[in-house]
Amino acid sequence: MAILSLLFIPDISGFTKFVTETDLSHSQHIISELLSVIINQNELDLKISEIEGDAILFYRNGDPPSFKEIINQTKKMFISFHSYLNNIEHNNVCQCGACTSVTNLTLKFITHFGELEEVSIDKFNKLIGSDVILVHRLLKNSIPSHEYLLLTENYLNILNDDLNNTEDWIKLENYEEEIKNFGTVKSKYITLTTLKASIPPPTKKEILKLKGRIGRLSIFINAPLLIVHSILSDIDSKKQWIKGLKKIENKNKINRINATHNCEFSNVKMDITTLANQVCENEITFTEEGFISEKIKIISEFVLKEIDGGTNVILRFYSRGSSDKNFIDKIKFKFVLKTLMEMMKSNLKRLKKYCEEDTIQ
Repeated sequence: MAILSLLFIPDISGFTKFVTETDLSHSQHIISELLSVIINQNELDLKISEIEGDAILFYRNGDPPSFKEIINQTKKMFISFHSYLNNIEHNNVCQCGACTSVTNLTLKFITHFGELEEVSIDKFNKLIGSDVILVHRLLKNSIPSHEYLLLTENYLNILNDDLNNTEDWIKLENYEEEIKNFGTVKSKYITLTTLKASIPPPTKKEILKLKGRIGRLSIFINAPLLIVHSILSDIDSKKQWIKGLKKIENKNKINRINATHNCEFSNVKMDITTLANQVCENEITFTEEGFISEKIKIISEFVLKEIDGGTNVILRFYSRGSSDKNFIDKIKFKFVLKTLMEMMKSNLKRLKKYCEEDTIQ
């Protein structure tokens, strides 16, 4: 039995290029994160019929939401989407194509009102009908923008809203598209680009409170800068070059600023937080903090510099926290530091071997 229903599709523009031209594992995870951001901003009690790779098919049976409600829903999803992209860019560590080009993605929306039928297949409701086909066809259009809200005549004609009584950024443009088997489909669209100006910049956090450098090591690795950086900053790769590492507990699919993971050795567990990742021409500085105990916290700053096709790695150690340690704490700290320095000398050699083998392969 046919039901009158709103069909609403947020679609990620730039998805195909992003997925096909970048690291697959990271691009898929980023898209999954972005789709979750969109779903979490659903304030109109929209049901999800399908998640279609780069788009979500929402629907709601019965009377459609007002023009103002659709505008507010679109605005909330669009701003949340781009705020999340800004945070990824701000907190980025990985230098792969997916993580460095994520801000090229944007969002468009299709809104339509028509008839559909719900067919139950296992645990899912599949939507069928000509209006469902039409709303998907409208995703491929000639609108001169990649970020917009398109509203079909079917939706607009049943509204009692005053479309002119809106916010300043809303400018309705007439549009029509010739679609095979549907003829001329009339609609209006609103460009969303100006909304980006209202997106607040990511919050800047104070990263380092250093109490002085306490150690320095260096090594030359005959491997390109980006390979050394990708191995060094990849949490799972630590198993390959950190001696004695038994287990890594990591809930983060992609390492980003403020991400924390736990490294377990035979006699100690260490919480490690990614603090910073500064990229300059031919140089990357990657910084982590290791929480050995409440009173022993060590910052490791890896400075990677490209030299003659290889990478010079300088590792500096800093302490952070209270300096008013008692005598016992100072003895423990010196012992931990000496042990750490010896361990990292060995680990840097293992890192060199692993990176150079990876380059040969």
